[in-house]
Amino acid sequence: MTTFSMLKRNSRLALKGRWGHAILVLLLPALASLLLTLTGTAANILLLDFWVTPDSGGLAAALLQVPLPSLLVTLVLWVAGFFLLSPLQMGTAYWFYSLVNGKSLPVRQVFRWFGDKRRYWRSVGYGIHIMARSFFWALLFLLIPVTLTASSLLVLSLGGERTVMAFGTVGLSIACALTLLAVTICTIYLGRYFLAAYRLCEDEGVNIRAAFRDSVEYTQGYRFNYFLYTLSFAGWMLLCVLTLGIAALYLAPYLSASGAMYGRYVTEKSRIQPADSTKEFIVNNQQTGQSILDF
Repeated sequence: MTTFSMLKRNSRLALKGRWGHAILVLLLPALASLLLTLTGTAANILLLDFWVTPDSGGLAAALLQVPLPSLLVTLVLWVAGFFLLSPLQMGTAYWFYSLVNGKSLPVRQVFRWFGDKRRYWRSVGYGIHIMARSFFWALLFLLIPVTLTASSLLVLSLGGERTVMAFGTVGLSIACALTLLAVTICTIYLGRYFLAAYRLCEDEGVNIRAAFRDSVEYTQGYRFNYFLYTLSFAGWMLLCVLTLGIAALYLAPYLSASGAMYGRYVTEKSRIQPADSTKEFIVNNQQTGQSILDF
């Protein structure tokens, strides 16, 4: 059995008897995000009703009349969502990482990062770090493809001779290929940070910078494999599309547990420890009779 197959098998074993809890853990941040989205939509609709006059000229004119209020509502809700979802997402990572390490936790542990001021700000700090680092590297990797795309579209919009149009078409084709390549390389490169959240969950004494530094160090030699590991779930993702998202009830917990299991595996290998994550998974302190409602 290959390493990937064993890690996936152990992830399923870790989830055995806990699928309902895992789904609920993942639903909590999803529901919070949905609530914020609905709130923003409702607020913008109310703003349109408030600002639009009877002779406004329709929706297009209305949107031109109220860009600033809508922008402010969107900004406020985005900030609120960030400060709400960061601890929830860290709590989710903590729950799954504990699970793949053989420790079954109640669902309420997803709120763990709200219960302590230091933990809360660590989760927010992690969110800021990962967002800033991802944005910077994405901008750097996509700079040339985006510039070439914009230039090609400008050439095509100008029209003119057939040679010019052909030049713009070729440029746009090259830009699309470069964009796909850049996105792939950027995704692999950003894999250097995937252990940072698990390091913060594993050791509350480590600071955020040290967690990212450890992640970069531990993932050396594993980033491309992690990309392939994630890509190996493509069939399941396609099934989710074909079933209109129904299969996500199985895939979402499976992906989360598998990602945490791979994080455990890389950590063990990087610390020159026996890779217990690739052995038969054994759950410690598993409460098999626990109800889905037992938070």
